[in-house]
Amino acid sequence: MRYALVTETWKRITSDVMDGSQPVWFFLPILFLGTSPWIVVVTASVRRWVREVRTDAERPKLISLSLWLVLPLIFFCLSQSKRPVYLLPVVPAVALLTAWSWTGGSGRWRGARVAAVVWRLFAVLFFAFWGGAGADRISVELAESVAIVAPRLTVANLIAALGGWLLAGHRKLAPMALSLPLVFFPALMAPLTNAIAEGRSGRILATVARDHLTPAMAVAAGFRAGEHPVRHRPRQGGVSSCGLRKMLWRPMVDLLGVYWYCRRRF
Repeated sequence: MRYALVTETWKRITSDVMDGSQPVWFFLPILFLGTSPWIVVVTASVRRWVREVRTDAERPKLISLSLWLVLPLIFFCLSQSKRPVYLLPVVPAVALLTAWSWTGGSGRWRGARVAAVVWRLFAVLFFAFWGGAGADRISVELAESVAIVAPRLTVANLIAALGGWLLAGHRKLAPMALSLPLVFFPALMAPLTNAIAEGRSGRILATVARDHLTPAMAVAAGFRAGEHPVRHRPRQGGVSSCGLRKMLWRPMVDLLGVYWYCRRRF
């Protein structure tokens, strides 16, 4: 209870004990990148938003959605410890406000076309990566995957930008066109995500198993492992730290991990 209420809640908000100190504006670019292009559609409808808040019919729902978006954002911006995942609670509010912005009014034209411009900017950014910009910040293991993913994202964003601009007046077709990069994002990013997952999972497992499971992994990779007899000397003092937990149960779990790793990698 103390860990949940004090360490994970109070200390995370009021101190840097969880090693997550960031500037106050840390969540603003994350909100833009994580909810684009829909946050742009919502922003373009602010004038209509303020106008319809004055009507009795729309006031409760718009005030609720506004508080849902603004209050958590302010709270997390003022918090000392910041992580990108903290913004997940405001994503449904952005989605609902986006749906509201497409239900009538003239604001949908401007919102859709501004969102199309955002996709065009992302296309330029991915094209720059394709051309080699930022190559010094990308590891050698990921460079090949980035070269495959960047042109895919460039083309997808250009198609979405063109479709969103031309179909801005169609209430059903414009959101579908703007959603294309998001719908196909997992497939477009597959080479890069697979490369990251393969490198991290293999590195972590190798670090854990390097002490006592290296021979098993070497044999699985096609090498030969030999045995050399050594002389065991009796302990002169102290207490052994080797017990069932360390020498039986934990190695059994590690062996399951090695089995999965070898089946996947070799």
